Amino acid sequence: MLIVKSIEDIDSNAFKDFSCGNADLDTYLKTFARQNHKKGIGNSYVALDGNRAIGYFTISMSSIEFFEIPQEHHRGIPKYPSPVAKIGRLAVDKEYQGKKIGTALLIEALKKIREASKIVAAYAVVVDAKNEAVKKFYLSFWFTEYKNELSLFLPMKTIDRLLS
Repeated sequence: MLIVKSIEDIDSNAFKDFSCGNADLDTYLKTFARQNHKKGIGNSYVALDGNRAIGYFTISMSSIEFFEIPQEHHRGIPKYPSPVAKIGRLAVDKEYQGKKIGTALLIEALKKIREASKIVAAYAVVVDAKNEAVKKFYLSFWFTEYKNELSLFLPMKTIDRLLS
């Protein structure tokens, strides 16, 4: 069973050796994630194997312009910005890649967002994939393109079906 905790509840030694293969994602976890969490900029959650961080994700609120919403979702949507949740980062340590940790982290992120959307409205979840491989991962969970090739969108209705 994957244990996921708020970054506030984890000693920074847990992620000192974290390396996912992307320097920007590694640096964010080690340098900025905790302070951004405390400031309310992006909440980070870390997956642990014992006392070692093996993955993490960061979520926050955002908005999406009506014209950016995929056309098949326009029905009944106001023509002004709609609230969305954003998965800003999701990374898995190189030693744990290919073991479905990324899938487990995505599901955990979607569960947290779904729960939060009961209190603070969120029409959908958006993510900006870092590359085509990451895009392919999100597309396998019914995300669709919006805005540009690497920007992805998943309506809350779909998340409700996925998690039910």
